[in-house]
Amino acid sequence: MELTKISSPQNRRLIRFTSPIANPQELLLEHFSGVEGLSTLFSFELSLISQDARLELKTLIGQPASLEIELATGEARYIHGYISRFS
Repeated sequence: MELTKISSPQNRRLIRFTSPIANPQELLLEHFSGVEGLSTLFSFELSLISQDARLELKTLIGQPASLEIELATGEARYIHGYISRFS
């Protein structure tokens, strides 16, 4: 494994945002909130930050994305969805 990947900000987070289009280091999760329920659609809103002002966010719309949440047990919980908008 590359040393740069081990020491990256994304590696030290309890909650990680990933998308196959974006480099994992380009977008970091700042905040998220969501709603889940039985027999209903789920919805999550994410606040992401990036140091790259040239990142074209419109290329991410319609693309799959996921959150990986590290639980207290050390296991991971995954939330998968599609990016619908940026504002």
